[in-house]
Amino acid sequence: MDLQERLKQLENVRDWQGLVEELEKGIQSSSANEAKASFHLRLGKVLEGKFLAGVKALKHFQDAYKLNPALAESLEAARAVYWSLGKLNMAQKLLELELRTIKDGPAASALLLELGDVLCDLGDYDKATSTYARALATSQGQNAEARACLEDVQAESGSWKGHVKNLIGAANEASSGEAKSRLFLRAARITRRFAPDDVLELLELAYTADPSSKQAAALYEGMLGELGKLDDLEQTQFRLLQAESNKARRARLALTFGTRWVSRHQNVDTGAKFLEEAIKLDPENEGAFHYLRDAYGRKGGDWDRVLTLAEEAVTHAGENGNATFLLAQAGTIAWRQLGNLIRARTVFERLSQINPQHPTLLAFEAQIGESLSN
Repeated sequence: MDLQERLKQLENVRDWQGLVEELEKGIQSSSANEAKASFHLRLGKVLEGKFLAGVKALKHFQDAYKLNPALAESLEAARAVYWSLGKLNMAQKLLELELRTIKDGPAASALLLELGDVLCDLGDYDKATSTYARALATSQGQNAEARACLEDVQAESGSWKGHVKNLIGAANEASSGEAKSRLFLRAARITRRFAPDDVLELLELAYTADPSSKQAAALYEGMLGELGKLDDLEQTQFRLLQAESNKARRARLALTFGTRWVSRHQNVDTGAKFLEEAIKLDPENEGAFHYLRDAYGRKGGDWDRVLTLAEEAVTHAGENGNATFLLAQAGTIAWRQLGNLIRARTVFERLSQINPQHPTLLAFEAQIGESLSN
């Protein structure tokens, strides 16, 4: 079996740790820079998405770009991680790198708009003004948001209050959370220049309208952190979760909040509460499970807690790939970490009904000298 077939097999059975190990081998064994870059990019995505290890993923995204500067996807992936960490200065650097190769058309205009926003948030208003102007010019005058932001950054001391009032009125009438958040964010950026003590309320409105917004999160969560008010952030996030009636969106929010707590705010306890909720709401959240497996099990030694979490999540997964992943995890923990063959057998019997050729199941059957599929 060649490496690509092996990687595909590991993806099919959702053996993400095995996939990480094989990708690392691929990096070591490849001689061509393009191949190495591809493996680094793929490994970074697995680490970020399946283990919530964004900081570790960054190195691989950076290595991918160094080995193959044409691999623009690596810069985009790294930029997303820096946004999740609230590192605006690094987001700026990566945007500028991307713009060296993407110079024209809608893509360039969108990157310039984002760069203008970052420059505003970093307080470099002169450069933000010229960047918004470039975004507008690059789009042949079609980027309406760039035009609007150019007007925002040119607001003056005698007129800014009226401008902000108009933006707030438009935000209150906007139909989507994304549009509301963007308008409140624009109002907050103007207010920050002229009345910085009044900006927190507007940032909270932007965050509440669209808590998934990377820009609103970077500014609002960052400001609460600076003020020592992260307890207020936790309360706001739980309120937003309770107000979300759609289960799938609530699961994504819980995952987003949990990931920010463990990566940006370095608070495992609070992050774990949100990640547990994410798994209960959606067993597809494998990244959340792997993180808690590491935090509760490998570091905390409480493998029974991890096993219970997996078994409870299985009840919501149904007989599909998600159930397969969780059953394999639960069986392995009961077998190898707890040494409880009876509990492991119960789990693996269920796995045999769904995927009788699963590698973990076959290994267990070899151990006990019996097939569970009969």
